[in-house]
Amino acid sequence: MCPPATAGAGESIRRAVRYKRMTDLRPFRVQARHLDPHHARTVIEASFEAAAVAYAEALPFAPGLEGELNVIVQDARTGHAHCFRLDLDTGEAAPCG
Repeated sequence: MCPPATAGAGESIRRAVRYKRMTDLRPFRVQARHLDPHHARTVIEASFEAAAVAYAEALPFAPGLEGELNVIVQDARTGHAHCFRLDLDTGEAAPCG
């Protein structure tokens, strides 16, 4: 499926880029490791890392989290999962070690 055609070439390219970005998005199920599974949320993002960061940005943090958060990100379509350690001060994501 292609994006709809437009009058100008520049606009056509911009629409194609926006369309490509929209089709790259997919659902992920994300959960903080210290929380029960029923606290997991579905996040629509382009990558496992982006889903981890989006989840952390929306999570109301409990006292006692000391600068980092471990989250499990699962592709809702394939079931493939990754664990990430998020630095809450810098926003950087790294694989759990």
